[in-house]
Amino acid sequence: MKKALEILCGLMLVVFPIWGPGASFFMILSGLLSVYILIQNRSAFDWKLWMPFVAYIAIYAFGILWSDNVDLGIAAVRVRLGMIVLPLIAMAAVHVGISRRGLWSATALGFLVSMVFMGVDVVSHVLDGESFRDSIDGSQLCLPYAHRAYFMNYLMVVLLGWLFVYKEMPKWYSWLFYSFVIAVFWTLQGRMNIVAMMGVYALALLYAILKKQNRVLFGSVVGIAIPLLMLITNAVPNRFNPDGIESELALPEDDAAPTSVARTYVWLSGIEVYKRNPILGVGSGDMHQELNAYFEETGYTFGLERNYNTHNDYIQTLMTLGPIGLLLLLLLFVRPLWKAWKSVDMLLVLWLLYFGVVMMSESYFDRFAGVFLFASVTSFLWATTKRA
Repeated sequence: MKKALEILCGLMLVVFPIWGPGASFFMILSGLLSVYILIQNRSAFDWKLWMPFVAYIAIYAFGILWSDNVDLGIAAVRVRLGMIVLPLIAMAAVHVGISRRGLWSATALGFLVSMVFMGVDVVSHVLDGESFRDSIDGSQLCLPYAHRAYFMNYLMVVLLGWLFVYKEMPKWYSWLFYSFVIAVFWTLQGRMNIVAMMGVYALALLYAILKKQNRVLFGSVVGIAIPLLMLITNAVPNRFNPDGIESELALPEDDAAPTSVARTYVWLSGIEVYKRNPILGVGSGDMHQELNAYFEETGYTFGLERNYNTHNDYIQTLMTLGPIGLLLLLLLFVRPLWKAWKSVDMLLVLWLLYFGVVMMSESYFDRFAGVFLFASVTSFLWATTKRA
């Protein structure tokens, strides 16, 4: 039973960045096997772990009741169904003895498989006449399924696992692999992801000094040094130029709508839509409809044509489901974070802090890819925190 679940879970994580339907397929198979295991071993079922995920998807289901567009409401619930299944898989995995080393091995292999697809992408750009440097621009690197920001979250699992899953000092080839993952992370150039990563490494460094953990100490130093070196040398194209950042964060003058990407404007738009529906929000199915209506009202054609969401999970949940929805979203972080803090489980603490930060610039739970990675990693780390 352990071997079968280990293989299915491994395949689920390995194919995730390159084949979304495959990840869904293996999730279903893993889920069915996990339900069987939990029925046979009811003591392995953990209500405290499962309930925050169930409550979050339940509020989305209830949100259909006050939505005009029922079909989109059902679609929003369907995207989040992994919130129910993945914690069950985590419980069963812990029961049969699957360890965090298995999680790290699967994501590390998934990274290497993904590099094959990215390499093909780079080569295709070079063959089209671009320079190699231009071909690795973060705005061009792609995978068949995962958007770069989502893939960077996947890489963060690999990096944090490398730091905390193993205690012994790594061999030279392990350092080489770790450094390569950091370099790829930087190359993908999701700005909020990089900021969150640097913050996580700073906290890990402080923890390593206090607890005298050499692997975490030197790994954190390398994790900070490589991005800084690549920024200073401009080794690959980066998006940390003042003009680009200002264009996304600055508000237009004279109350005119911006004409390009403007995250601050989109965030404020989401808050304005919420103010019109302050109790229950607009409902699970009407988020895009109401936000687009506001864009049309204010003349933000750029966002309207691209059917933008709020690019912020907190604001989007508040706008969609009101304060109760936001509270249940925060519960997904507070409950495991409290458990991790009491258990001094820095892997889970730093993962939750990282994901909590990056959610400020993307609506990750609007896609299966975001739901899958958060729910699978968080529930498994939470379930294993007792023996971390």
